[in-house]
Amino acid sequence: MANIYSAIILDNDYWDGAESWAGETSEANRDAKYSTRRFTSMNAWRTDRDGNSSAADNEYGIIIGPWVTAESPGFNMTGFNADEAHIVCPVNLPDGVNLARHNGIPNDVTNAYVIDAITFGLQFTSSNTLFVVDGIQLDGSITGISTGTNTSVHITNCILDGDNVNSNAFAGQSGSDFIITNCVISGQWARGVYGYIAGTTYTVYNNTMTTTARASSRGIDCIAAANVYVKNCAVFNNALTPDIDADADTIDYCATDDGNGTNGVTLGGSTEWTANFNDYTNKDFTPLENGDLVGAGVGPSVDAIVPTTDIIGNPRSGATCTIGAFEYRAEWAHAFNGITGFSEINGISIFTKINEVT
Repeated sequence: MANIYSAIILDNDYWDGAESWAGETSEANRDAKYSTRRFTSMNAWRTDRDGNSSAADNEYGIIIGPWVTAESPGFNMTGFNADEAHIVCPVNLPDGVNLARHNGIPNDVTNAYVIDAITFGLQFTSSNTLFVVDGIQLDGSITGISTGTNTSVHITNCILDGDNVNSNAFAGQSGSDFIITNCVISGQWARGVYGYIAGTTYTVYNNTMTTTARASSRGIDCIAAANVYVKNCAVFNNALTPDIDADADTIDYCATDDGNGTNGVTLGGSTEWTANFNDYTNKDFTPLENGDLVGAGVGPSVDAIVPTTDIIGNPRSGATCTIGAFEYRAEWAHAFNGITGFSEINGISIFTKINEVT
């Protein structure tokens, strides 16, 4: 088995050495990792690797910034023969912060990599391949991410920000399974997660979802015959009650408008949304210190599926954690007194947040 890395870079300077070596610290390091596999769009990478992947290989498309325009119209990953295919926009690169990575707030980073889709954002239809998507932003599709039959998809640290009133963030076919963690799902989605196929498994942990578009909108909608497991999610401001369908197999340590599930936290109405999120009306769902989310979730030392970092790379550990995609950082609650060294926050507007606290 081999790991095959490809660099997805728009700016040629990030390949010729004027600024960076495709995220490596030297040309030798870059060539050893990527060889000549440099593409200027994810669609070009998909087309090439569809035909060149091998059954024993793991394919990696590493998105490196800065990015300028969104990719469109979305992609169907149809021909991968690899064991695994990874689409990754990392927080950090070996030589510094990745300018293509979002900061957890939709459309807040000018250089962030974005897929601006029309119908499907990403379709994964190759059976028996594990697809992993980490750190991208996807805008505007009817269905954000969908699978074919017998396909596994792991989605983490992504933003799905919809502008289509009939849209679903995630949907899967028979025999497929989803693991969805640390995602912000916002905008005009009909449903954040739509678990409508019997036997398909949806594992939904530490996500923040609000789906305000239409009278039938719900954060997590499902049928009883699907396998839907939800923990540590903040799901609020949806048209239907409850925010998480009662047919889900597990609803635990979640924050919803009606406090549904076991160990539930109630976020009933705009006053409580304002008290728990930095600026929910502008889709900044970073948690506030005195809100109800901090420490109210179950941590990774108790449940191994809980991710050990949050959507922007902050560590998450111990028996408890913050509900939602963001893990609360104590630095956000203290005035800035000339202290430096917050680069690990990785692009989030940390000084703005600090200075807003009185």
